[in-house]
Amino acid sequence: MSIDAPSANTAPATLQTQVHAMIQAIGGYWRPVNAVARLLEELAGLGEQVVTANSDREDLFGELADLWIISTCLANQFTLTLADDRAEAAEPDRDGAGGSFVRLVEEAGRIARVINYYDGPKNPRSLDGFPTLTAAINSFHRTLRMLAVSRGVDLDAAVESKVTAAMARDRDRFAVSYDPSTADSLRAFEPVLPSAQSPSSRTARRLWGAPTWDGRLTVEHNVDQIIPFLTCFAKAAERENLGGFVLRLHDGSETVDLPALSRHLSRVLTCLAARGPRPHRAFTPEVRRPGWQFSFRGTRLLISVFSPLYPAPLRHHSEQGTFVLLEPATLVPRTGECGLLGDPDGSVVKISRS
Repeated sequence: MSIDAPSANTAPATLQTQVHAMIQAIGGYWRPVNAVARLLEELAGLGEQVVTANSDREDLFGELADLWIISTCLANQFTLTLADDRAEAAEPDRDGAGGSFVRLVEEAGRIARVINYYDGPKNPRSLDGFPTLTAAINSFHRTLRMLAVSRGVDLDAAVESKVTAAMARDRDRFAVSYDPSTADSLRAFEPVLPSAQSPSSRTARRLWGAPTWDGRLTVEHNVDQIIPFLTCFAKAAERENLGGFVLRLHDGSETVDLPALSRHLSRVLTCLAARGPRPHRAFTPEVRRPGWQFSFRGTRLLISVFSPLYPAPLRHHSEQGTFVLLEPATLVPRTGECGLLGDPDGSVVKISRS
């Protein structure tokens, strides 16, 4: 989730916030690929209702609401703010409920295609014309609302009723799960955020956070826990305008002074790079110079470190501990160059001064 709740005063934005609160109350988000499986399950349930002449109206309400909630969970996980589709979808589909349902299946397939790339094993041959998750979910919601209108269902009321019932029925039903959009590292980083964000960057608040670093375990073990989520971030960041990925390092002997922190950070980044799709060792032991960066899955990531070791007047000072912020270079304003570093793809990475 974005650190800021959606700000638009629209029913979809309000419902989106309610969905997030409900999910947090019952245990947290599932992996996006698992959410797509749930979307398919509920889509089949809706299909049964559409083809049944005298379908149960309460079941129809429930299926429509579940589809909106599941797809909204995906939007929340990628920190997307939903479009207000109520005016555009106020009229029933001229092709009837059957036509809307067919299109809904097609649009669910687009959502699945995007998620299978971001969070699954399938890499498209080309990203030319490949949909964004933002566009896929907004299109899905627009068609879902048209289907609801054609069946005389108030979709907003159905969703609100479902969310209210789940909050009462399923609170603490599931074990609390980690998700990069709601990570503990993000909550800890929130007080640092005003100094971390660039005034000209509109995506700076849309962050993901790494799993909690376990100081009892090796760097390699901790990096192995991070890799699946950093991989998903690298695939989605530029396409969905995700502003950064936050790691909170364990504070101990590795962060006791700047030379120790430099060595530790070099080891962390070297381990990350070695676990990419094209393992490489493009790092030198010295990482204290400003603007250092590396490439992961073809996405150039600028590296900013926030630590209690920096004096309080500096914007990289942090009272909350040691954090590493990885920001897609294309989403951060360019401010100059200080050197060159080999990129794993064989190109040259320009290092920008912070």
